[in-house]
Amino acid sequence: MRVVIHGGVEYPLKDNIILKPHLLTMYHKRAGDWIIGSQAYYLLDEGNLIEKAFGGFEMRTALNTFDALIFTGGVSVYGFDVGLSYDINVSKLSQATNNRGAFEISIVYKDLSRTLTQVALPCDRY
Repeated sequence: MRVVIHGGVEYPLKDNIILKPHLLTMYHKRAGDWIIGSQAYYLLDEGNLIEKAFGGFEMRTALNTFDALIFTGGVSVYGFDVGLSYDINVSKLSQATNNRGAFEISIVYKDLSRTLTQVALPCDRY
């Protein structure tokens, strides 16, 4: 079994700027990772195709070694966050990778298609 814990908060800094610090930790047997960082969102005017732009910085670490720096950026369009991140290896493994990192593309859907206002439980008694 792999245990994953993820959490974060939103801090509005201004009417159109939101700061989102977050933490992700994962454990499997004797291996564990922590990703700690923050993203800033800039909300654009209503009616724009791009709803918001974001950028951020994270660091990945295990319990005994600092592993990587991660830079992220992207935009939100129609409820999708489309992002690009670059992972720079800073551990001893960087000698094997020539200090090169890796690009990652992400597409995350964030809008709910239906909001529940009540919950009905089927029960023969009632």
